[in-house]
Amino acid sequence: MARKLYRIVSMHPGYVLAPNGNTVRLEKQDIFNLAQVWELTGPDDQFTIVNYLTGQYMAYFGGNEVELQLVDDAPGGKAGFFSWGGKESWGASALQCFSDSGQNVDAGRNTPTTGNVRTRGWRHGNQRELTWIKSLAVS
Repeated sequence: MARKLYRIVSMHPGYVLAPNGNTVRLEKQDIFNLAQVWELTGPDDQFTIVNYLTGQYMAYFGGNEVELQLVDDAPGGKAGFFSWGGKESWGASALQCFSDSGQNVDAGRNTPTTGNVRTRGWRHGNQRELTWIKSLAVS
């Protein structure tokens, strides 16, 4: 079976997740930048996210508004798993930390975050900054 590789696209137009050392950041999408490509393995309700270029696993180690981490080996327990929330009316879904589905990957409230990407709880109504689209990059 062929691997499916994706870009994880934020609702801030043109921004995708990318590695930043041992953390994750938003970058302007560049179709030639393989660091912006991720392999999602598993069903939508429990999957791992591995960076195609670095081979690092995305991980969430608990807490509110904490930075996502990139680690070299698959973390134990639930720290290395994520899930997609229900699809919103605008076509995107929350990218949730599996160990705490109340923590969602946050692209930045009004403008794309310029620092490392953090998690945050869904607090009210339509929060597009907490929703993402997995866009097929290569299969």
